[in-house]
Amino acid sequence: MNNYWKDRFLSLEKASHKIGVETYKEIEIAFDRAQREIEKEIESWYGRFAKNNNIDMVEAKRILNTKELKELKWDVNEYIAKGRENAINQKWMKELENASARFHINRLEALKLRMQQSAELAFGNQLDLVDGLVHKVFTENYYRSIFEIQKGFNVGFKVSEIDDNLLNKIISKPWAKDGKTFSERIWGSKDKLINELHADLTQNVLLGKPPKDLINNLVKKFNTTKANASRLVMTELAFFHTVSQRDAFKELGSEQYTILAVLDNKTSLVCQDFDGKVFDTKDMSIGINAPPFHPNCRSVILPYYDDDYEIGERIVSGDDGKSVYYVPEDMNYKEWHAKYVDGVSVKGVKPPEKNYKTISISDLTRFQDLSNLCFKAFMESEKDTLRFYTDDGYSVINASLQSGDISDDIWDKVKNIDDSIERFELSEDIIVYRGTKMDYYKDVKVGDIIDAKVFYSTSFLEYIAQDFADQLNNPVMLEIKVPSGTKSLYIGYNSSVGDEAELLLSRHLKYRVLKMELGRLFLEVEE
Repeated sequence: MNNYWKDRFLSLEKASHKIGVETYKEIEIAFDRAQREIEKEIESWYGRFAKNNNIDMVEAKRILNTKELKELKWDVNEYIAKGRENAINQKWMKELENASARFHINRLEALKLRMQQSAELAFGNQLDLVDGLVHKVFTENYYRSIFEIQKGFNVGFKVSEIDDNLLNKIISKPWAKDGKTFSERIWGSKDKLINELHADLTQNVLLGKPPKDLINNLVKKFNTTKANASRLVMTELAFFHTVSQRDAFKELGSEQYTILAVLDNKTSLVCQDFDGKVFDTKDMSIGINAPPFHPNCRSVILPYYDDDYEIGERIVSGDDGKSVYYVPEDMNYKEWHAKYVDGVSVKGVKPPEKNYKTISISDLTRFQDLSNLCFKAFMESEKDTLRFYTDDGYSVINASLQSGDISDDIWDKVKNIDDSIERFELSEDIIVYRGTKMDYYKDVKVGDIIDAKVFYSTSFLEYIAQDFADQLNNPVMLEIKVPSGTKSLYIGYNSSVGDEAELLLSRHLKYRVLKMELGRLFLEVEE
């Protein structure tokens, strides 16, 4: 199992890393665009106002004439319109609005304004992309981590969905040593770059240098900015990747985790030291005993379990009302998410066609494993009731339910069975069989809805139900389609009889009559 966790959680890290790389590429494109725009503005400015590629401070601070001011205001109004459509800093929007109202702007101020607009757009773009990145990585990795763990144990249960408001609070909370959020670091980098660009421009004019020198400095500054952006993207990604897995582990009751460092010639000493160490999930402190330990860190956390750990035991023995279901090995993430996170009846989405199947003898093992898990967590009173029911008690209990004359003792047993059934639900569409008396169904017709009001003992195996029916006077065979999600309990070898492959269906179910043949009724559980 250890290799399974390594393979799956390294795969999740690679998927997150790929998203980070793709996000940085978009950020890089935005900064390259801003760099080209600023280069173009510098060349245009020098070409318009300089003589022999040189301009003194007097000329640089000459007030724009009427035509030049009109052109600038056209540009500024366009900047304001773009700002309303993008993540532009409100402080900059206010400066643009003030510039639009001014009648005296000098040449140097005009160039600085145009340079800053390009930088503001690039950094605003970076903020949008990083914000989208951390939301996506957290959401995807939270659910995928749960899926991989449930699939690893073949046991699943409904989990808490991500609360968008809570996620936004997590994202807006500083986590690094500098006490800043990623948005604060992005705006800090923006202010630093703009101040440096403005200072370089002023120095270039004062020293009488050609525009080529200014552009060379510009390229260096943007290269540094892009390197910082790459580091920020990958480090924020690593943080939210770990946070999402921490929350997934807590949701599943995974009490411990271990650290996996990819050991190669790039692995840091701190990551090498932490490789293989095991910690309690409740004590996780990112940056201290969980990655990222440093910028660009790619170490990952894995769930850590003892050999005898049962993932579903906490759920079926708990008071949270959750029920377990089987997660087949061939179920993919998309199917799992649609079924157990989104739900099959999501508004506007047509549920998939049912594909009911019979269960073969070779399939019984996986159902028995889940049954054993449930019975291990049941209280003794529940186990005693199920043993009583599967012996001869079923007739007493169901007769009482049909008549409505229920003693306190029988009612306690009914509630025990109800509680037991509530902890398990089917994860696939199946067909089961029940041999019973025709007397109960003599007046039904196709299309009728049967309100059972009693527990239905059924079998996965048709020949077992048929053997039972053959012992009755005026028997009928029920062939029942049971959709995934139905509350039921596979008893199997936990029965007093032990060899009936019994699936016990809730007394609260209703059944639609699909078809009638001689000695056989075809039913389907109403959802």
